[in-house]
Amino acid sequence: MKGGGRAHLAVGHRADKAAARYPAFTLALALAGCPVVVAGPGDWRPSFRPALPDAFTPMSPSAYHRAVPPSTAPAEDTLTPVEHVNIYTGTQPELNGISFGNVLPLVTVPWAFQSWFPQTRPSPASRWPFEASDERPGLAPGPQFYGMRATHQASPWVGDWGAFQLITTVGDDDAPSGHSPPLGKRRLNAWLNATAKKQASQRDVQNSHALLRARAMQRASQGWGVRPPWGTTPAQPTQTRFSHLDWRKSVAQPHLFTADLRDSESGANYSIRFAPTSHAAVLEVQYDSAEARALPKRLTVNFHACSFIPPVNITARQTSPTEFAVVSRGGVCPEANCAVKFELHLALALSVAPISWRVSSLGPSVFKSTLELELSPGTRQLTARVGTSFISADLARLSLQRQVGGRGLEEVGKQGAARWNEVLSSATLDIVGNGKSKERVAVERATFYTNAYRASHFPRFIDEVSTDGSFVHWSPYTGRKPLAGRLVADSGFWDAYRTVYPWLSLTQPEVLGEMLQGWLNAASEWGGWLAQWASPGDAFSMGGSTLSDVVFSDAIAKGISGFDRSQRWKWRAGA
Repeated sequence: MKGGGRAHLAVGHRADKAAARYPAFTLALALAGCPVVVAGPGDWRPSFRPALPDAFTPMSPSAYHRAVPPSTAPAEDTLTPVEHVNIYTGTQPELNGISFGNVLPLVTVPWAFQSWFPQTRPSPASRWPFEASDERPGLAPGPQFYGMRATHQASPWVGDWGAFQLITTVGDDDAPSGHSPPLGKRRLNAWLNATAKKQASQRDVQNSHALLRARAMQRASQGWGVRPPWGTTPAQPTQTRFSHLDWRKSVAQPHLFTADLRDSESGANYSIRFAPTSHAAVLEVQYDSAEARALPKRLTVNFHACSFIPPVNITARQTSPTEFAVVSRGGVCPEANCAVKFELHLALALSVAPISWRVSSLGPSVFKSTLELELSPGTRQLTARVGTSFISADLARLSLQRQVGGRGLEEVGKQGAARWNEVLSSATLDIVGNGKSKERVAVERATFYTNAYRASHFPRFIDEVSTDGSFVHWSPYTGRKPLAGRLVADSGFWDAYRTVYPWLSLTQPEVLGEMLQGWLNAASEWGGWLAQWASPGDAFSMGGSTLSDVVFSDAIAKGISGFDRSQRWKWRAGA
């Protein structure tokens, strides 16, 4: 191991399928000295061909999934670590009834406040909202695109929370963007009541945890509903407005997503580019096609209840001709106090002033709420900048100013790429084995850096930087805000104690120290208990919280600083 948290890895020539399916496990095997190649089953040759199906074989880590012809493909030694990453690896939810991936193609920065991905399935409540090969019969080739979605989902078995979409459409709207045709109030209420009763009954049978059941039933009696049984998703109204996405003309990298789109209603062609930071993002939309120039344009911010069915409501105010302050309340699982007094604040800044705007909701309970911004038909380009906060509108605006400001998408994207290269370069990789072809070496590098990218998402930091530069956070355990210090979520210790955390202890010891303090802060707000799974508070999912003892002990033995060791002895791990 090198100084400054840099690790040195030598990767052999023998493939290991188990390691290939679990990115962090692959890294742990390499760290343990096992002779594994960071690769996997199938023919994984990196290809510059734009044809997508070859790139979507199970766990295929094609290093160059972008529209670059072979004649202009960059030489291997000129690629930076982030250019080796294939964000689609592991995202195939089903293949002949078997899941080959439960992760999302996240466009993000390391350990971000929220991540983003292109949603391709119509139901916001789906626990598998992305499917690369999702093509509908009778429609144009390629999946449906339902906007860039902000997400906190670490696992489909736990679900999402605090999610929203940025949806672009061109042309008149027969069915309002972000909504399905409205249901009658009586029918909708009947559906809600029947679903809540069924789920409450199933939940009672499936869970013997008395505290969880009592809290879930208490919340249900207050009209919040309860989380559906594991592995199921309630059938909710779906979105009917979308755009066709052409994978052959898209770029998907950890720090950048671009795509050519065609509106499902008007048939107008347009394109988007997207780049995120930790608490903010920039979306650029180009309406260059002849058919799009004269049509109305719309940007919709769609808030929904994710995998669960508590109500979600938003309020919005226009703070200037081109700026909006939005707050969303609800839409997060309230059972077991895992999201007390949840609010999501958005600061939205547009490059052009909308000619009108409105807030609308679907259903009285409410499934989803939207902010719809109508743009002038003559609009040729739109740049939307968004900042987020769980604490206040002021901090959302401050995060937007600090992390994006007046910078364009190119600069924000370069900033994200630089951060990824910094993190991915914390390990020096040597490819060992004689007689390997350049293609084989490229595959091994691509797989390694893709795995390292996956190991740099969770647990995520859900704290914010206050006006004085200190870290503050909203507590999902108590609802209090702002509280001092760091806080982490969207993870547990069940399998991460021997994969992600050992990897971080070697490559990112400073980050690990801050994470451990974030867990200790969570324990101090949760009655001295470490959450079994924080999503964002204790979701009582996945066992093995006592394995946090291994993580903390390993960090202490390795001399990692950044957390209060004495505080650790006070708190207990959840059963």
